[in-house]
Parts: sequence; C-alpha cells; structure tokens
Amino acid sequence: MKIWPVRFCTSVLGSSKVNKHLRYSAVSRSVIVIFFMMAWSVICYAQQKLIRQMVPEPVSETQKVNPEPDKAYVHVKSQIPNLRFDSNRKIDKVVQTSSGDWDLWLPGGTHILKISADGYQMLELPPFNYGKKKSFELKLKVMSIYSITTNPVGALVKIDDQDTLTSPGRIELELGAHKVEISKPNYESLVFNINLTEESFIDEKKLSKVTGAFLLRTDPSEADVAIDGHIIGKTPIDTSMAIGEHRILISKMSCEDMAYRIILDEHGYTDKKILVRRVGSYHLTTNPPEAKIKIDGADAGKSPVSLELGLGKHAVEIDLAYHDELSYDIDLTDNGLRENKDLVHYYPSEAGIGFGGAVAFEKNMFTDSAGNVPSVKGGIFVSLFYRFHFSSHLSAGVRMSGYVLTLSEQKFILDGVQKKENLSFGPFNLGIEGRWTFFRGKVEPYWFLTAGAVMGDMTPESNSSTIISSVSGFSLGTGFGVTMSITKQYAMSVELCGSFGSGTWDKMGNPYSSDLNYNPSFLAANVAFSYRWGGD
Repeated sequence: MKIWPVRFCTSVLGSSKVNKHLRYSAVSRSVIVIFFMMAWSVICYAQQKLIRQMVPEPVSETQKVNPEPDKAYVHVKSQIPNLRFDSNRKIDKVVQTSSGDWDLWLPGGTHILKISADGYQMLELPPFNYGKKKSFELKLKVMSIYSITTNPVGALVKIDDQDTLTSPGRIELELGAHKVEISKPNYESLVFNINLTEESFIDEKKLSKVTGAFLLRTDPSEADVAIDGHIIGKTPIDTSMAIGEHRILISKMSCEDMAYRIILDEHGYTDKKILVRRVGSYHLTTNPPEAKIKIDGADAGKSPVSLELGLGKHAVEIDLAYHDELSYDIDLTDNGLRENKDLVHYYPSEAGIGFGGAVAFEKNMFTDSAGNVPSVKGGIFVSLFYRFHFSSHLSAGVRMSGYVLTLSEQKFILDGVQKKENLSFGPFNLGIEGRWTFFRGKVEPYWFLTAGAVMGDMTPESNSSTIISSVSGFSLGTGFGVTMSITKQYAMSVELCGSFGSGTWDKMGNPYSSDLNYNPSFLAANVAFSYRWGGD
C-alpha cells in the first residue's frame, strides 16, 4: 500500500497536463543546450582569432662566440615583444639585448624550450640537444592568413614566385611584404605587392578581360546586331570585345536572320555579311494609268507596275499631272499585295465671281460733329478672281475684291461748299493671291493670302459721277474656304476673309475729319462660283 505522497506524485505525473508540461520542458532544455553550444563555439572561434601563432625556424648552430663556455648559448631573434622562456630543465639566464634579440644560457643537454608572449599561443619546441661551449640561433616568425578572391573565380594566384593557389583560396604567410601574381586565360594578368601587418588579410580583385577589335558591316546596312544575346546596335559596328568565343546574330526587316559563332583573338575580327532578302510581289495599277510611281523614294516606273520588294513596310508615292498626289505606306507580307488606286483629277485653270457681305473699319471720313460714327458700316462684298493650279495643293493668280458702303445724311465738302446727302463709298483691292488646298475630292478645304493695291471713290448718291474724295493705299489679306464640286467643271466656294493695310484720302471730304488717313481694313464672308478647265 502506497503512502499518499507517492500516490499523489504518481497521479500527477500520470495526468495528461503534467505530461504535456514535461514534454515542453524537454524541448526547452534542448533549445537551451543548442544555444549554449553555439555561443561556446563563437567564443572559442573569437578566442582563436585573438591569439596569434608563433612559427619557429629550425634551431641552427652558429659560429658566434659563447661568452660562457661552460653553458649552452642560444640567441633568439623575433619581432614579438615581451617573450618569456621556460624549459623542462632550468634556464640559467635570459638577457634581452635589443627590441628583437634575446640571449639565453642554459645547462648543456637536451631541453624542451617553451616560449610564450601575451596574445600568442605558447610555443613548445621539440627536444633538442644543446651542447656546452656551443652557440645556437633560433628565429621566431609571426604568420598571417592571406585570403584571395577574384571575379571571376578560378584564377591562378602565385605568391613570391613560389606558392600557388586557385581563387578563392587562402594561404599562411609570414608578416611583411609579398609579391602576388594573378593570371587567368583571356584575362589581363595582375601583379602587385601586399604588406601583411595583421593576423589575417582578405583581398578581392576584379579581372579585366583581354579585348580585341570587332568590325562588322552588312549589305544592306542598318541591321540589328546581337552579341551573346545582347543587342549592341546597328551595322556598321565598330567596337571591342573580350577575346574568346562569341555568338553573333544579325537581323533586319525583310531579310533572313544570320547566326554564327566567332573566335575573337588579340588580332581582332573584321567581316562583311551579305544578307539574303525576303521578298514579296507588289502589283499596283492606277486609274488613269501612266502615273509616276516611287517606292521608298526611288523611281519604280509608271503604272501599272509589278515589283519584287523586301518584306515589311514601304513608302509609296503616286504622281500624275493634274491629279491629286497620293502618299501612303504598305506592309508587304509573304502573300504579296495587289492594289488599284483611283486618282482625283483637278483642272489647272479656274475663274469665278463671289458675292457676300463686308464690315468696314474706316472711321475718319464718317465722323460727325459730335464724334459719332454711323451705326451702319456694312456693305455688299464682291470678288473676281483667276488662279492657276501648279499642283494638287498650290495655286496662284489675281484677285479683285471690294465692297459698296452707303452712308445716310452725311455732311461733305464739294468745291468748297458744305452739303449734306447720302453718300456711296466703294473701295476695292487689286492684287495677287496664293492658295493652298489641303486635299482634293468632293470637298476641298483651302487657305489663301492676298496682297495688292487699294483704290476707291466716295460719291453722292444723286450723282455717282461726282467724286467727293478718292483713296489709295495697300492691303494684305488672308482667309479660309471650302470648295464643293457642283458638276465636273463647276464648283461653289464658301469663304471667310479679312484685310488690313494703310491708305490716304486725296482731299478732306468730311468737315469733321481730323486728317487724311484711311483705314482699308475689313471683314467679309462670301459665296463664290467658279468654272474650271484645262488639263484633260
């Protein structure tokens, strides 16, 4: 029969909650153990890094004079400060003669010397028989770990013309100056010096590839060139590349791709490649025929034409006298292309007349004693014109346009006598016109410029042969219009135009005028009818 504490512990330990708690405790202990092991490894590694290593050269007998012949004399050379010496037997005396020299006297016989210094691992020399009346020399060296990495890896590294290793690698070297040589096929060699002053030194070097000239031309030119999968430009190519094997890809629209390999050496590579064109058929007819055809700016004959062209985009131009020019692009494929173009005819000569309304901007001659200007300043606008079409866009000719303005109950001076009556004023412009038609068809929008002389008279309505005053000057004008075909040779145009300039009256016809200045500016809108002929 169990006593109650035992039963209690057994029941508790047997419960699921306690078992779960114990499992968690076991996991926690494992984590703690792993953590302490890792920490101890780091501490040991750090401690090992902090403690340097002394490396001895073999003890050698010298011809130095032993000042105490009944003992063995050992001269120690080292740059390690504060050396301490011990032996499995005794050491009679230690004297530091300089910062890097120690003299030791010890009884003749076999000794196991132990040398230590702060920051260094203790050095224990193997047993050596130091005889009486003899002199010996011992040199201690401090070693460093030299680690070298190159980009790219796999380079051969030579130290002091003796030790070699392959990067990335490491080697133990004595402190001080060393010569390093790095070489790798197809890369420039590196030669440099290092001065090791610490227990470890990490070096990284980037190697440069040995390059050669690469010159490439193609027929046709302007072909895309890719080297080792990277596009470098269009032919002709003049560049330099690392020596060795390279993959070349030449591509151009409407030509077969060309891919090949080259071995580039220090002598370079120069070549010219003839590209094989991929062609398709192109057939073009025009209505009417005999139109001049240009493909990509080069003459291709007169329509109809049948051509073999490289696949891809081409610019086509069609020109026939007294017909609208056509310019457009085609995209030729393996299936070829057949086209028929209807050309829009135009007549070179055109004459017509226009009617509309105008608003004048002259004020000087129309001002009353109170400085008022008549409210009605609009008049009937009339235009006559002839133009010749040099091309489907450009035409030039002569144009006469003007307006008739009526002024009610105006005071005027005639033969020195002041009178009052309705007046008629009819100035007109006579000059040249240049016109640009944007495109031809049923509807033809255009823009024009005019320049010419201004002339006109102001007369009483009762007697139009009596001239009160005359004007003269010059004007410049511009406007926009749209021409619409009525029949094959008849057309109607709607225009908006304006004019400005400068002029003078020949005499003071209005008693309230301030001077003889005249403003020929006006705005007008008119509808014109024209007849077109020629060019058949």
